[in-house]
Amino acid sequence: MEALALYLIKSTVWLTGFALVYLLFLRNERFFVLNRIYLVSGIIVSIVFPLLTWHYTVIIPNAPTVEVSDLQMVGTVELPEPFPTQAILLYIYLAGALYLLYRVTRQTMSVLRVIRKSEILPYRSAKLIRTTEYPASFSFFSFVFVNPSTCDTETNEIMNHEMEHIRQQHWIDLLLFECLCTLQWYNPMSWLYGRFIRQNHEYLADERALQRTTNPAIYRAALLNQMFGGPVITLANSFNYSINKKRFNMMKKTIYSPIRKFKLLLILPLMAGVFYAFATPEYKYAQSDVNSAQQTEKIITGKVMDEKGNPLKGSAVVISGTNIGTITDDYGIFKLKLTDNSPIVISHVGYDSQKLNPDTEKEMIITLKPVNTGLDEVTVTAAYRGNSDQATLGPTIKVQTNSPLNFGNADGSSAQPLIVIDGVITENANINNIPPETIESINVLKDESATKLYGEKGKNGVILITKKKGSPTSQNNLIDVNIVQDAKAQKGSDVYTVVEQMPEFPGGEMALRKFLAYNIKYPRIAAENGIQGKEFVSFVITKTGSVADAIIVMGVDPSLDQEALRVIQSMPNWIPGKQNGENVDVVYTVPINFKLESSKINTEKLQDTGTPSDQPYSVVEQMPEFPGGPEALRTFIANTVRYPALAHENGIQGKVYINFVVTKTGSVTNAKVVRGVDPLLDQEAIRVVELLPAWIPGKQNGENVNVNYTIPIDFKMEPGKINTEKLKGTDIPSDQPYSVVEQMPEFPGGIEALRAYVSTTMKYPAIAYENGIQGQVYVKFEVDKTGRVTNVKISRSVDPALDQEAMRIVKSMPAWTPGKQNGENVAVAYELPINFKLPSDWKMKKEKLALSYQTGIKPEDQAADSHKLINNGFAGNAKVRYSLENSDYD
Repeated sequence: MEALALYLIKSTVWLTGFALVYLLFLRNERFFVLNRIYLVSGIIVSIVFPLLTWHYTVIIPNAPTVEVSDLQMVGTVELPEPFPTQAILLYIYLAGALYLLYRVTRQTMSVLRVIRKSEILPYRSAKLIRTTEYPASFSFFSFVFVNPSTCDTETNEIMNHEMEHIRQQHWIDLLLFECLCTLQWYNPMSWLYGRFIRQNHEYLADERALQRTTNPAIYRAALLNQMFGGPVITLANSFNYSINKKRFNMMKKTIYSPIRKFKLLLILPLMAGVFYAFATPEYKYAQSDVNSAQQTEKIITGKVMDEKGNPLKGSAVVISGTNIGTITDDYGIFKLKLTDNSPIVISHVGYDSQKLNPDTEKEMIITLKPVNTGLDEVTVTAAYRGNSDQATLGPTIKVQTNSPLNFGNADGSSAQPLIVIDGVITENANINNIPPETIESINVLKDESATKLYGEKGKNGVILITKKKGSPTSQNNLIDVNIVQDAKAQKGSDVYTVVEQMPEFPGGEMALRKFLAYNIKYPRIAAENGIQGKEFVSFVITKTGSVADAIIVMGVDPSLDQEALRVIQSMPNWIPGKQNGENVDVVYTVPINFKLESSKINTEKLQDTGTPSDQPYSVVEQMPEFPGGPEALRTFIANTVRYPALAHENGIQGKVYINFVVTKTGSVTNAKVVRGVDPLLDQEAIRVVELLPAWIPGKQNGENVNVNYTIPIDFKMEPGKINTEKLKGTDIPSDQPYSVVEQMPEFPGGIEALRAYVSTTMKYPAIAYENGIQGQVYVKFEVDKTGRVTNVKISRSVDPALDQEAMRIVKSMPAWTPGKQNGENVAVAYELPINFKLPSDWKMKKEKLALSYQTGIKPEDQAADSHKLINNGFAGNAKVRYSLENSDYD
């Protein structure tokens, strides 16, 4: 249907263009033969040219891959079948075309019947038929029909005229026009075009007939005598067609300049415009300076290991000078596609980067050497001071008191700080001569904190020593050395993995390790439960040096994850990384090792920085799994993703990272973008993740737990495979709801108000309560252009009772603020999860209710009237005893 409609539109435009040029510039000209060629060419062009497609090339600059994030609750709803407008229009068109075919067939059969029953008289090369069936004279192929009432003199003039129609084979033009008119019967210009053709035929026949007649006056008189009685046959040339003043004027011999014939060339710019209007763009990506013949795709493979031969998981392998690359898998193996012989850069946190030439002949074996920074990781130890009743957690530098204390700058150079003992400045003092057992604490001030208190003397730092008062000596107490340093933070943007000059923490790698150690506090809940391990935190150093987008890439426990993120986000500005001489945003990863010393833990006095038990884990013993495994997940995403048309038209592509929680029941919740590309791609990625079916939940200590999960969704436009026609076709019809729009619909008061409304409106079905039924019901509905909630359906069911209550809640909602697309209100599909959860003591409450039915004593009075129950013999029941002992019914 679409192909036919497009063909008819193109054909109509071509014919209309030819008709307008003829109407405006050529119809009054006397070069009749050229006009005939022009008009017949217009018919052929209108039939043939729409079948051809011209192309032009659009060069698209190569777009780099970027990464992004955000959250939306969207969904889709099933819609009723739309009104069959296209089918009705097709039937109307076919009916018109069939009618025209029927009319031509009926008229032709009528003429053939007259020929069969009439006497045929040979007249030169024509065949003359005198019949009373037709009042007017006309020619039909090689037959000429003349009424018997016409005199011989007039008949001779008519025959001279009609013989020209036969000799010049005007019937070919008429046959072509009938084919075109059948195709374009709906186009008024096609009927006008037929008039132009017939009129020009008469001018041609008149011109030649006047040259053959002996008396032009008799020829004109014969025309006037044939004025009455119109043409009856569509494929015939009638002698009396268009008898008007203009036809008689065209018979006059008038000399015009041959230059006027150049008017025919006016059709050329019109043809060029139509060609361009219907041409199809071919999108090609800009080629680099390297000969494209040399840019054949190559694939390199390799393995990244440390000096001991252990594989390095998560190592970055990047093409030098670009941000195109990959990371190694669990076995340190990578695969990377190359288009030229550019070197590759291999990097890993805590190891020196290497720049190597690619080897496509064999697997590359790459060994990275550890960075010589003095610290491989930050170790946070939960410890305490033996002589204090207050616990001090993790961020301490442990200095054995029987060891000398040495001080220096972070870069290794020596520096003499100002020493202050018990508030008194002591110059040229050697703190190693101070008996360690007499030291209560040591504090170190740096930067502005030192100079504000002690002026120029504090420029190299200040050591504040507080001595103990009357405390017993201890040779192995741990001294807490706290370093106070100013920290500033800003925000940044665009992200590289490896750059020419990597970002640097102020003071270097050692200063970074010390900063983390001094600021981290070991969470109490982790210490109490013996949780320890190594956290890997990834973050972005922006162009301005600020720290942004910190995420856990390998976690241990939610409480440790949160603490690691908190400290990373509190870091001061870094020296930003550089690429091609410009500051750029760079991804950086830091390992933080949380380690417990079991002999020195006082869990009763640890600082409470714990995390609720229902908070999702980052890493568990058994990670959640998509039904069917990773391949099934990839297939689901590939089949569900719809590339946003606007993003494609603007060349937007990249990889969107979505983080979500796989709950204890396997459902997917809290989807959000942790690293995005563009709002259009981010919203589509969120939509796909929220459509994921239930997973196999993760397990920790044999129990199902909530687990954080992150997946990348790569939006990529392959050069040479862009089909813009298909993309344009993905626009949503105006009468169908959108899934994602520029401005999503909003419940009055926002998300919090929506949650409050659902909570206050919900009435837990009694039958579900009694049978212990609970779960999350997903409801799909449509917020129309006016904000009304319509088309409410259950998309994920739990139980009929819960389903009905969920639908009642949604249907009772007030009007929303409608969604907007291109500034206009539109209908938007929405999906809402409604969680029905029984209270933890619902069984006890149920028993109390049952007891109330048997005894008549209200649940809240059962504890006070326990003696009545005992007297009535109910206390022997174990369930009754449990209810009496736990009488906190509310």
